[in-house]
Parts: sequence; C-alpha cells; structure tokens
Amino acid sequence: MRNGIRLTILFGAFSATLALVLAGCGGGDDSSEPVTKQQFVRQANTICAEWQKERSERAYAALEEAPGKKPTRAEEKEELFEILAIFEETNDGVEELDPPAGEEQKVEAITKAFDESIAERKAHPYEERFGKRDYFNKPNKLAEDYGLKECFI
Repeated sequence: MRNGIRLTILFGAFSATLALVLAGCGGGDDSSEPVTKQQFVRQANTICAEWQKERSERAYAALEEAPGKKPTRAEEKEELFEILAIFEETNDGVEELDPPAGEEQKVEAITKAFDESIAERKAHPYEERFGKRDYFNKPNKLAEDYGLKECFI
C-alpha cells in the first residue's frame, strides 16, 4: 500500500507539471500565429522530457525500495499500467498542441501510433518488453523521424 501512495503522489506531481508545461506552450490558442515545426518539436519534447524524468525516477525508486527483490507478476502488471497511464497523459498533451500548418497528418500519425501501441501492450501485459516484439517500434520511429527525440517508450 505504501508503494501505491507514493505512486499516487508521483503521478499527481507529474500531472501538475504537465499542466504547467501545457499552459506555457500556447497550445489550443487559435488567435495566435501558426506554430512552426521547430516550435512544435520544442514544445512536444519539453512535455516528453517530463515523461522521461518521471520514468527514470520511478525506476530508481523501485530499485531503492526493494533492492534485489524480483517483483511478482501482479506487481509488474500494476507498474506497467501505471507507467503506460503516465505516457498516455504525455501523449494527450502532445495531441493538444497546435501542430504546424500542413503537418497535422504527420503529428496525428505519431500520436495515434502511440495510442494503438499502448492499447496493444495493455492487452499483453505479461509479454516481455523486448521479447518476440517491441510494441513501440513504429511510434518511436515516427517520433524520432519527426524530431521528437524525447517522445519514446
């Protein structure tokens, strides 16, 4: 239970940080000039950098909490779903940004690929991350090709 409370606090802190980042990115304001690809990439990478930071902090906290202890399958599934939920929030934040003019389909393809991969991964929670397939090859490649170096799982 202690772990659940800590995760709730971390998730709340992450959500608050994401809200502040989104507020400062100018997404959703139709009265401003169109965003450039460079501006969009910078905004999205800022959002995703918070995800990467959160993911790293969670991994280190888990190692410190129970060094050398192998988690149960139920604990692994719970952790997977919590991490995927945080990335879903991150992906939603990127979706809320105004894409550059003429780039809407490319940006939508990236966020849609992440949504599909997350849903597929949730459907197979006990399969090894780098086992028979990596669920996130396609969205990671699309994001990287677009310049979203921080937006990967």
